[in-house]
Amino acid sequence: MPVAIPEYRSEWFRRMAKETQENAMQQGMQQGMQQGIVAGRADGLLVLLHARGCAVTDGDVARIRGSKDIAELDRWLVRASSASSAADIFEG
Repeated sequence: MPVAIPEYRSEWFRRMAKETQENAMQQGMQQGMQQGIVAGRADGLLVLLHARGCAVTDGDVARIRGSKDIAELDRWLVRASSASSAADIFEG
């Protein structure tokens, strides 16, 4: 036998529930965008290293993909523009 779930009729409750849901959705979208930016930077860095003929180990890939810091990935991208090996981007 189904259990009856009370309907909350309070305008305040409905407004708070709607605001909470909207805030959660907004926060989720922002986190998703941030993750996409980080993944794009990591992919770009790996493409650049490959285009420059730098050997990239599985450990290098894991370190690059494991970074969630956009500033760090940007530093590595700048270094990769003149690096002779993938290891060069992590030094300095």
